[in-house]
Amino acid sequence: MLPSTRSFAALLSRSVAGVAGDQTPPVLSHTPIERATALEDLTFEASATDNVGVASVTVYYRTPGATGYSGLAMSLVSGSAYEATLDGAFVTTAGLEYYVEARDAAGNFARSADTTTPHDVRVVETPTDLSRARTFPNPWMGDPSEPMCFGGLPPDEGMTVEVYDRSGRKVQEITVGRGITVTPNGNEACWAGNTMAGRPVASGVYHMVIRSRFGTRVIRATVIR
Repeated sequence: MLPSTRSFAALLSRSVAGVAGDQTPPVLSHTPIERATALEDLTFEASATDNVGVASVTVYYRTPGATGYSGLAMSLVSGSAYEATLDGAFVTTAGLEYYVEARDAAGNFARSADTTTPHDVRVVETPTDLSRARTFPNPWMGDPSEPMCFGGLPPDEGMTVEVYDRSGRKVQEITVGRGITVTPNGNEACWAGNTMAGRPVASGVYHMVIRSRFGTRVIRATVIR
């Protein structure tokens, strides 16, 4: 049954009064980004909750030395998790400063850093060797929808990644076009935790042997199922 005009007005009045009397700011959680690669898209993540409701979560960013900040609205992706991606064109070796702000309908706000003491991101050039190669997440929890990926890889069309178990047996080989994508800013590679026969690997420690024209690098990674 629909509420009467009078009861609806009373409900609306109480709602407005509740917002107007709200003096509790949102609760904001964010892990600062310390490093990024030049010209690569940069994703910001945060968690925000409020006793009445979160109205907005925004990333404010600028190049160090700039007089003002630009705003980038964060989208609610699930529960209290918010996310926004900054186009790589704004990620330059000049660096990046930013802060995150969550607001509720009453205008209360919470920030991670602020305009005068922002988070400072060190932006590095496209990798030219394997010194910054890494895997993430590590340990990997075995979810094939979120594979173990490699970061800090230089661009190389001949790169391969061989996966060995603790006994020294090769269980998988990732190549360009089959797990590795070549981009101008560096190779992108992921492993879904399966063998060459397509079966999931067991929990344990694995050695990732990256071979490229830049040399060879071995990274130890852990799988937990």
